[in-house]
Amino acid sequence: CPEDAAVRADRVLLADLLRNLVLNAAHASAPGSTVTLRCLPAGDRWRLEVADTGCGIPPEALPHLTEPFYRVDKARARANGGSGVGLALCAQIAEAFGTQMTFASRVGEGTTVTILLQKEAEHEEAAQQQ
Repeated sequence: CPEDAAVRADRVLLADLLRNLVLNAAHASAPGSTVTLRCLPAGDRWRLEVADTGCGIPPEALPHLTEPFYRVDKARARANGGSGVGLALCAQIAEAFGTQMTFASRVGEGTTVTILLQKEAEHEEAAQQQ
């Protein structure tokens, strides 16, 4: 994010959300793959993106990703110790921030998770006055 980026969010929950998304992206990607975090302005919000170059998610699985205990690849998740609650928790945190996560994915190419967070109004007003 730009140095002057400020969002209206609990910092502990935001850290948990981002940590979980980055770990999910890393687990979905082969060693040496790329996980990218982006923070871009989007009107009165900041668009946070966590993108990986991993295995991707089949289109039929996308609507179920935030369901508790849902796993796209059940065998691989068990082998890695995944419980299937990470994205459900992330969805609850995003909802607490007044937003939701969206997923864009292509099998064999990777996945991008996007969250829109409200800009901190006081911080924005000060930045605009300078």
